[in-house]
Amino acid sequence: MWRIRIIGVVALACLIPPQAVIAAGGDAAYAQWTLDGKSGTEEVPGVGFPAGTWSSDASTVRTPSGTSTFLNENTPFGKEFGGSRGENYLYFGAKSTQPSTTEVEFDAPTPAGRWGFTLGDVDADGVMVEAFAKDGTKLTAAQLGWKGAFNYCSVGPRPSACTSGPFTDQPTWDGAISTLQGNGPDTQGAAGWFMPTVPIVKLTLTFSVKQGIPVAQLWIASKWVDKGRSDIQIEKSASPKVVAPGGVITYTVTVTNKGTAPEEDAEYVDDLTDVIDDATYLGDAKADSGKVTYAAAKLGWDGVVEPGATHRVTFSVRVHRQSSGNRVIRNVVISEGARLNCDDGKGKGCAVVYRYNPRRGAYVQAGAGKRGKHVSFGFKKRDKVCRTANAGTLC
Repeated sequence: MWRIRIIGVVALACLIPPQAVIAAGGDAAYAQWTLDGKSGTEEVPGVGFPAGTWSSDASTVRTPSGTSTFLNENTPFGKEFGGSRGENYLYFGAKSTQPSTTEVEFDAPTPAGRWGFTLGDVDADGVMVEAFAKDGTKLTAAQLGWKGAFNYCSVGPRPSACTSGPFTDQPTWDGAISTLQGNGPDTQGAAGWFMPTVPIVKLTLTFSVKQGIPVAQLWIASKWVDKGRSDIQIEKSASPKVVAPGGVITYTVTVTNKGTAPEEDAEYVDDLTDVIDDATYLGDAKADSGKVTYAAAKLGWDGVVEPGATHRVTFSVRVHRQSSGNRVIRNVVISEGARLNCDDGKGKGCAVVYRYNPRRGAYVQAGAGKRGKHVSFGFKKRDKVCRTANAGTLC
């Protein structure tokens, strides 16, 4: 008997740590930042946005908790992605008195139109924004998706770090040089936000000082990214159709993903108990991808199945010359999980059954006949006559 388990469908609540803030409607989240010296990781949990790494040569780099400085839900960015209270963010300054460079590199291209970033506290400084596509092409200023300037201290609930008004300062975007320009004096809450219109794999921020010792802040947030779903189709076949005692049966199992998302951890276990009472497993299982195991009459496979991919596992058994079993060599694919065929072993291609035909002195695969017709033959079992016309029909 075959059983297959597809791992990867996990409740969303299990993926999101308690501190993650989800926007109203539960479809967006903010990046979580880790800090190790002047580098670390970023991850937007639970929404399918690619994780990444960041690094900076700034003299000061921190990841504040977001309890006293945050983007509330009434800011333009907050209306798009929800509030960030309690979310940490990236905080960086200049390289001594020289411009600093801070880079965020994503593990995969970002989803265009589903994410954004805010640069905050841009007042006595300027930040040049550059982004790069997977092929290394630099985005144009228009592709960076400038959305506008705002002051996150001007609307409530006001962060406790906002202590000195009037909270009217806002930076300006100079698309000619791709730079968000502060107005000069050190103020509080001046910010601007972007939503890139094409996928990127790297974001580069060059920070320069106008006066004083200013710093800047970076928030990243993403809406839910629909990655599609996997659709795993399983089929088992065997050859030859007729095999005499002492002959070899070769089984082939195909696992195909007809969906639009990869199945990251697929596995199955084939229980050969109903096979090896009339045949001997030859220990030759192999797969074109993934890992094959065998122990205690159970043959297992696990691997990744990309969209559109088909993987094959083959193995063989030698039929006993003298039967010691029930003279039925039966193997059925039984699937469990989302988007799988062969539920409860039912479906086309889910079963392969050989039965001994005493008139032919051989085992005949059910459904194998001349000119494509099904074989129908009778034999005695437990004092009753059984007939079979197709795979999967049992007495």
